[in-house]
Amino acid sequence: MSFKEFTDLVTNTAPCCRYDERSPVSEVVLSELVGYAKYTQLEHNLPQFEYIVSYNSDLNKKIFCTLDWTGIESEMKPPAKGERPTAYIMILTDYPVSEETEIASGAAVQTILLAATSKGLGSCLFNNLQRDRLNKYLNIPGDQYILLVIAIGKPLEKYTLGEGFSKKFS
Repeated sequence: MSFKEFTDLVTNTAPCCRYDERSPVSEVVLSELVGYAKYTQLEHNLPQFEYIVSYNSDLNKKIFCTLDWTGIESEMKPPAKGERPTAYIMILTDYPVSEETEIASGAAVQTILLAATSKGLGSCLFNNLQRDRLNKYLNIPGDQYILLVIAIGKPLEKYTLGEGFSKKFS
């Protein structure tokens, strides 16, 4: 991969909030995305994460209702029916959550987001969610904690991280 290709991949990995529900994401693709994230955890001393994937429309409806879509843009409304994600990846860790765990999760999450973009998928990361409600839907034991949820699907919109973003951090 050239530097330009890498730059394009990174700048095209921007949050997507509208998806084509007629285009499902398969279990195979979700397993591949999680598999890539596991490469970031090869060190013995890094926290290990567990992943739960959902591509089931009934479960997806429940997951969708636990996510705070207003945190993405101040005036944004949640996606309408037909524009909702067709898959989710939940990233779990043991409770209590350490600062080291939160930092280490960044590499795993970024890897999943980049891999999703490389497959032509859109994604959106959620930290603001109704964890207790989602724990019940997914039967998460009390000693585990849902760190983050990634919504995934075929994008109906496209954002890129443009020059303004680059200049802000140069």
